[in-house]
Amino acid sequence: FRRDFWLSAVSDEFFEGMENTGIDYGRFPFLKGKTIEDADYYVPPNPVAKGKLGLKKRITGKEIAFLKAHAPEAFKATIPSPVTLWRSAFQPGITDRVYPTWDDLFNDYVGLIAQEVSAMVDDGAAYVQLDAPHYTRMVIPNRQKALTDSGVDIKEELPRAIAAENRCLAAAKRPGVTTAVHICLGTFILGPQGPLGGAGEYDAELVGHLINSLDA
Repeated sequence: FRRDFWLSAVSDEFFEGMENTGIDYGRFPFLKGKTIEDADYYVPPNPVAKGKLGLKKRITGKEIAFLKAHAPEAFKATIPSPVTLWRSAFQPGITDRVYPTWDDLFNDYVGLIAQEVSAMVDDGAAYVQLDAPHYTRMVIPNRQKALTDSGVDIKEELPRAIAAENRCLAAAKRPGVTTAVHICLGTFILGPQGPLGGAGEYDAELVGHLINSLDA
């Protein structure tokens, strides 16, 4: 409730080395030519890594301080999963001056999110949730195509994502701490609601593998 957008943490507001580049029309082609009032509140940031990543400031520091002051019992805090870093953050000719490959960039980013998760627990968060709706691009056929068309092997991408998630979940594992992963179909961006939010069918085998592999 205290963020501009649930994905606003994935931006140059919090990360050294990132630069926001406006709306990603590759991901949201239906936004072309549209005027969006308060776009910062309704459209996900579109950062590109142009330097070595580092945290400028705590992502959840102010939120947790507020909760500690006003919540009489255990409280929950959320943070975007590392899976929310879109591959467009790696731009050949720009990012590879610092990170030779996407994996190098992604691993650095995962480490910083895990660092923040650990700090959240140190600050007193008893319930930590990783928000990870972007798994849908790996388990919904009409979104899988966008990945495979860009040369991504989903059989490699999904285990990579799960390992990153579990690294962050492990950072929160302390006595009395509950962890969770939020996976949804992104209906806020997709538009009309439906049985699957208008997203189509999903691959039940991959969804089962995902749920059984996450160490939440």
